[in-house]
Amino acid sequence: KRVCIFCGASGLSGEHFWPVWAHDYLGLDGSSRVSELHTSAPLAGYYEPPTVRKKNSHLANKKLRVVCMRCNNGWMSSVESDAKPLLLPLIKGEAFLLSKADVATISKWIALKIIISEHENPKNQVTPREDREKFMRDGVVPSYFDIRIANHSCTSQVGFFRKTWTILVARGESPPKPREEFPVKNIQDVHFIIGSLLVVGGASRSNIRIGEMFNVVPDALPRISVSYTHL
Repeated sequence: KRVCIFCGASGLSGEHFWPVWAHDYLGLDGSSRVSELHTSAPLAGYYEPPTVRKKNSHLANKKLRVVCMRCNNGWMSSVESDAKPLLLPLIKGEAFLLSKADVATISKWIALKIIISEHENPKNQVTPREDREKFMRDGVVPSYFDIRIANHSCTSQVGFFRKTWTILVARGESPPKPREEFPVKNIQDVHFIIGSLLVVGGASRSNIRIGEMFNVVPDALPRISVSYTHL
């Protein structure tokens, strides 16, 4: 039986990933249908065939039943209400100067979205229960989260991508040995679009940071014009 990812209560409530109040600014023309690709490679040398889920619904209507009604209508609603006036100009692509307090408020909202998205597929969660409880209780964004925002030039106003993996690092000459059971995911990369706002969130619970892992060839990346602000 699935329980709330924050407080452990039963009676789950559907949480809109893209807030209903934002739908008026997302250009919902009916063309962005939900088509989700899920794939996982838990151990080196092992391949799990991808699964695809399709729904005849706009992506912006996506709900995740991973939190209870009390959390959803309580402290989570407060996080949403605090962030809404700051998010609106960013969603609409307007110039907006953020104070340090504004950055903290938006970061908390983004962290909430990242944590919720982890539990669409529970085996791919990265944030441990103790950190989720601390976030609920004290509003503390995990220290291993890396959050950035940008104004983008894509035609789409709604989009989502999430990838998780496990990196085992050993010092010295001996390579790390993976555990026999399904390993805990310790790295994630989350991108989502809401209106003119592009959010890029990463989390690394390994002993190396995301930026130290790979050298990416620029020509291999899609051409997206963005200007990042590191939160």
